[in-house]
Amino acid sequence: MEKLRQEIGKKIKQLRNDKGLSLRKLGAAIDYDPSHLNRIENGSEPSIKLLEKLAEYFEVDISYFFGEQTEIPTELKNAGTEWITFIDEMNEKELTPHQIKTVLEIFDKYNKK
Repeated sequence: MEKLRQEIGKKIKQLRNDKGLSLRKLGAAIDYDPSHLNRIENGSEPSIKLLEKLAEYFEVDISYFFGEQTEIPTELKNAGTEWITFIDEMNEKELTPHQIKTVLEIFDKYNKK
């Protein structure tokens, strides 16, 4: 359990440093005592409520603090859930991107008439 607390603290510190924030600025941003944040970065146990605040502030999933997480590419974030759902549906129908492009080309030709 101590190892997990240490890892969580490292991740919090890394996120904070990546944004160029001091403990005081982060504490003010999430309405949390900076000295307590410092203790957590050094291995004290954080509350779930704090982790939720941090996850929201840093725009990461709360699971980020508990294990490895691959960052979602910006292009995928920008695509949104509607496009991701569409991709899943096309995969279920076993349609390739090439087939979808062909259908769109036919549709464009039909609409131009």
